[in-house]
Amino acid sequence: MSRIERKGFTGENCEENIDECGSNPCLNGATCEDSINSYACQCAPGYEGDGCDLDIDECLLAPCQNNGTCVNYAGSYECRCPDEFHGHNCEYEINACSPNPCQNGATCESVPGDVLGYKCICTPGYSNTNCSRDINECNCDPCLNGGSCTDEVARYTCDCPNGYKGDRCEIDIDLCADVACENNATCIDFGTSWTCFCTSPYAGTFCEKNKTICDDDPCQHGGNCTNLAGNEFSCECRAGFTGQSCEIVIDACLSGPCSNDASCSTDPNGHSLCLCTPGYTGSFCEDDMNECIAEPCGANGTCIDKIASYECHCADGWKGPNCAVKTNFCEENPCDNGGTCNNVEDGYVCICSAGYRDYEAKTKTVSYKISCIYLTVKKVQNLYNTPIKLLAYHVFGDPQHDF
Repeated sequence: MSRIERKGFTGENCEENIDECGSNPCLNGATCEDSINSYACQCAPGYEGDGCDLDIDECLLAPCQNNGTCVNYAGSYECRCPDEFHGHNCEYEINACSPNPCQNGATCESVPGDVLGYKCICTPGYSNTNCSRDINECNCDPCLNGGSCTDEVARYTCDCPNGYKGDRCEIDIDLCADVACENNATCIDFGTSWTCFCTSPYAGTFCEKNKTICDDDPCQHGGNCTNLAGNEFSCECRAGFTGQSCEIVIDACLSGPCSNDASCSTDPNGHSLCLCTPGYTGSFCEDDMNECIAEPCGANGTCIDKIASYECHCADGWKGPNCAVKTNFCEENPCDNGGTCNNVEDGYVCICSAGYRDYEAKTKTVSYKISCIYLTVKKVQNLYNTPIKLLAYHVFGDPQHDF
């Protein structure tokens, strides 16, 4: 019989797998995984290559911060830090307590060599690394029997429901102790409320009256119930509702209650709601809003009310939408020949240069004001063919002088 050889196996019948890891081909602490006629190396950190024989230079990744110097070792590296930094990668500043990182009145203690370089001693009620988290004492649900917990600093308070008391609402108050149920009724304490369990045919809070059909409140939406003979009832419905039990809401907008193009809607109580257009007011938008009530024109104008607006008619000497701007009659400098213009009540005057005067020339239909001209009265009369009045008080120098 001939013998057939298979790679990776040995033995009389090639039944044994050759362990290629037996020769320890993986170096530097690597793990060898045997396969058929081969093996694979799982390298330890810091090494690479088929046999994990190559050292990885971690310094190529520049792991050292803050100007630290990187020194490569077999399978690792070291950062040599400047004096003011520390940590594996020189990432922490020494004297980490300045400025104080601890919050809420905590005390900072320096811890050289620690990852952070400090630790915080928290005041009661605070926690975490920098004491920034308020400990919520309500997280452990200290309030019993449905009590509401309010967290405070280093403590909590419980707001107890009706029927309980105590710091944690742990004391059950007997609500039936002062309740007098009538007609052999039994008081039941539900912890937060009580009720009298009535025997037939009694009803009421204390089982003090005979039960009727109206005791079950068959009328909806606040309707008034009246007991009738034969165990019947009738409902007097509130405005906006109808039906045997007042269960139907009447559309209050059907009658068109809103005026002046207002929009209408019906509220849950059956009442109409009018949304007025600008310029109107009132429950049904029936009133024109008088914008002049607020006196927008002040004392210097007359307000004319309009729909959703107003208009100001300004008195002489005032202008602007609300007559709040004083008219500057001198704005366009009406004085000629170097005259100086001064605003006065409802107008202006010209202070003329020497030798110039103001004149007022009037005809039956036109009034002329001639400012600061060098003409005699006679020449002005001839120019305008009309009698001339000399405005002597505007003459520069001697106001009484006449030409």
